[in-house]
Amino acid sequence: MTGCSKSFRQIIIKNHGRENPTFIITNNIDLQEAKVLEVYAKRWRIENKISEMVSFFNINALSSPLM
Repeated sequence: MTGCSKSFRQIIIKNHGRENPTFIITNNIDLQEAKVLEVYAKRWRIENKISEMVSFFNINALSSPLM
């Protein structure tokens, strides 16, 4: 990344049942690849669950003011 002095690591996941590879960028260069994938998999499940709740409860709709 231009202008950034930190180190990053890119992990590419291929042949995982999808047509295109998945790219993961992390600044934790000491963590083993398997652990990085485990952490990101947990995060994806959490984000998907939040997305389901937002959709189900219509949280993304603007609320009208109470009178």
